[in-house]
Parts: sequence; structure tokens; C-alpha cells
Amino acid sequence: MQIQLVGELDIPQSKENQFLNLSPYDLKKLKKAKLINLECYVWLAMQITYGQKTSIKIHLASFCDQWKLADHEMSLALAKLQKKGLLGSEPTQFIQIELFEPEDEY
Repeated sequence: MQIQLVGELDIPQSKENQFLNLSPYDLKKLKKAKLINLECYVWLAMQITYGQKTSIKIHLASFCDQWKLADHEMSLALAKLQKKGLLGSEPTQFIQIELFEPEDEY
């Protein structure tokens, strides 16, 4: 049996600094389709929004509005990313909370 050349194939060489070009629209589609988890979504949203900066200040309300996140989702994702060592933040000395009176159920 004779071997015949049927085509050529170029195998791309690995590039050290390859980047994924992901649009905000595509990232939101991935989240909506539940193909990525919340932490991945927030991590990639921060990368898209702030690029390769190593120190950023985030206005949470604006960021959550832009990326269609609830405040509690953002807090949860940031806590999980920090626990995994993917980001660090300076602990704040004070937090602002609002206490509500429990409603009577009588």
C-alpha cells in the first residue's frame, strides 16, 4: 500500500504571552448560559474592565450595574477569589450596615 500526501498541517507554536480577546457581551452570554461560575465571571469582568493593572479601586455600585451583578454576588465572589489567593484587598476598618426591625408575624 502506497502512502499519499493528502494535505499539510501547520501546528501553531505556543506563544508566551497569548491573550484571550473576550468581549463584555460574550462574557455576559457565558454567565447567562451558566458555562462559568460566579468567581470566574467576576475575575474576567475585572480583567476586561481594568486590564493588567495590579492595583485597582472599584466603585462597587457602578461595577455591579455594568456587569449585571447583585451586591451580595459581588461580595461573595470577591471573598472566594481572595480565599483562593487570586486577589488581595486591604481590610477596611469600618463597614456600613443597616439594621432593620424584624416584622411582627402575628
